[in-house]
Amino acid sequence: MRNLRRLILTEDFIATHHLSTEPPPPDSLFWTMWNTWLSVAKEALATGFVQSIKNGTLDPTVYGSFNVSDPIIASMVPRTTIPQPTTPRIRY
Repeated sequence: MRNLRRLILTEDFIATHHLSTEPPPPDSLFWTMWNTWLSVAKEALATGFVQSIKNGTLDPTVYGSFNVSDPIIASMVPRTTIPQPTTPRIRY
């Protein structure tokens, strides 16, 4: 099963936002962090949970409770703790 919501950046989008398609420099913070945590990432990717997401075989009765609990927890957060937009165009 393919993720139909995957982001695809067009050449126009990349040019408009001045994005780089080059990899980060070898001595960048990105590679330091990547190399430090690569073994943990590989372990996580090898779990049955992630593999079943990848294969489209994740049982909804097993993970469905997470989808239900997230909005419940979010509704418990007082509205005053959420930063309010400072520009009129941004809406929550």
